[in-house]
Amino acid sequence: MRRLKYLNLPLMLVAYFSINQVSAAKLQDNFFCDANHGKLDFKLKDSDSYTITKGQHLKGVWQAVDNKYSGCINVVAGRKNSYDNQLWVQKEILRQQLAWVPAAMTSANKKWINSYPEKLNFGVMGTLSYTLNDLTVFCDNVIIAQQHQSGVFQSSNIWWVFNNDKTMSHYLKCHDEFGNDYPLYLSPSKNNCNYCVAFSFDKPSQSN
Repeated sequence: MRRLKYLNLPLMLVAYFSINQVSAAKLQDNFFCDANHGKLDFKLKDSDSYTITKGQHLKGVWQAVDNKYSGCINVVAGRKNSYDNQLWVQKEILRQQLAWVPAAMTSANKKWINSYPEKLNFGVMGTLSYTLNDLTVFCDNVIIAQQHQSGVFQSSNIWWVFNNDKTMSHYLKCHDEFGNDYPLYLSPSKNNCNYCVAFSFDKPSQSN
């Protein structure tokens, strides 16, 4: 009879770990916005054009607005840093023979950080569209990724936008509906927005 007492223990442990795995893989809203209030949209290149940490899930990418910014995209996904996600980004950039350089990133100190993430929560690749003043451009093969950064007093999630061109510049190679080329310049947000980048059709007067 004593053996029967302990037969339920492994089942209880399995149930315990299953509950923890479900809670750890919780889907969350992840907003990425334009500080200049342009309209953003993003479409995955195909159903496999993303990376996410094992055990986490990606539900999709949609147009969105938040409390302050009218032009955002929302990546609905779980968050957990992983080396594998960074390796996926590198492989996609090398496969397309693009420049391995961030076109932009968001950070609380509003400056470009000339480094690369070791780990990422997730990454998506596809066409980023941007509309401002009735002009819409389409930027193909853009990779947008999120990194969790831990701090002593505060943690945050930093966004990275990777170059879709062979030149090492802080802009995206884009085109309008007629095929005319339009560079889309990116610069740090100046309004304390950790999830924003300032998009513009005009070249910034001063690089950061």
